[in-house]
This record gives sequence, structure tokens and C-alpha cells, in this order.
Amino acid sequence: MPELTLQNEYLRLENKILKSRLPGRIRFTDDERRSLVDAALAMGSKLMETVVNIVKPTTILAWQVARENVRLIHVLAERVQDITSMNPREDLTSTGYCLANEGQEYIVYAEQQKGFQVNGLQAGQEYRYELINIAEASIQETGRITPDGRMHRFSPPCDGAVLYLTLRDRRSAGQQLEKYL
Repeated sequence: MPELTLQNEYLRLENKILKSRLPGRIRFTDDERRSLVDAALAMGSKLMETVVNIVKPTTILAWQVARENVRLIHVLAERVQDITSMNPREDLTSTGYCLANEGQEYIVYAEQQKGFQVNGLQAGQEYRYELINIAEASIQETGRITPDGRMHRFSPPCDGAVLYLTLRDRRSAGQQLEKYL
């Protein structure tokens, strides 16, 4: 066996023994979780399945998803004018996932990459929108719309996109997102 393989096998066995002697769950700091996620993702899913053993590989992936969602939450929290006035309103979008201050501000989750509509808009008023790719934590599309009626259709750029739509002009989420990357 090559020397590196022998070293890896020894370290794997040593880690297994040490882990078996620890009482209960191992608690990780945020920095430790970030380091483990970065190292595990760098090796790819196939190798990760055989190497990662201090936690389950699915835990590593869950930590990554959480990290991506925290970025998105920070961006939206800075953008939303009044989160306390927004309510879950599945009736205002064909996706079924919407927080809205009807007529003013909307956050819509599009699970799949297929067109969806947003209802309850003010006809003739200008809205600003941003379509955000959650997986990449990036703004995929921005623009302005002036709906003729109370409904407008959007086409998400990918599965797992978020639409931020507001009646008022605000700083773009793209400017905010740069702080968290």
C-alpha cells in the first residue's frame, strides 16, 4: 500500500477509537463546523462517504444548507421593510410558499424551476423584484414590473429560488449579499 493510504488508515482507526471513548454527542463550534464542511465538500461526495466519520455525511450537507440559508436570511432581513407586517399567504402565489404584506412586499419560495404567479399586486404600480438562487446565494435576475392587473407571472432561474418583490425602491439584495460571501 502507498504510504499516504497507510497513514489515512491509521488515522481513521485512531479517530474511531477516540470517538468511541467520548461520552455522548460531540459539540462543535461554528468555526469547527465551517472547517469540516469546507474540507468534506472539497473531497467530493464519493470520497466524503468513506472518509467522514466524526458525523454523518448527511450532517455535513445539512450544515452546508443551513449556512447557505443563513446568508439568505441575512439578506432578506436587511431588505424587508417590516417583517412584522408580513404574513404567510399561500393563496397569493401558485407555489404555495409566500410571506406577504399584500400589495406592498412579497417573499416567495419556488421549489421547482417552473413559472409561478404572484397575486394581490396593485395594478399600475411599479414593483422591483429580485430572483435569488438559494444554492449559490446569488442574485440571478433583477428588474421592475408594472402589472396590468393584480397578478404577475415569474420564471425562476433554478429549483429552490426565492423571489423578493417590493413596491418601494430599496438597495438591491446583490449589494447586501456581497457582505456574506
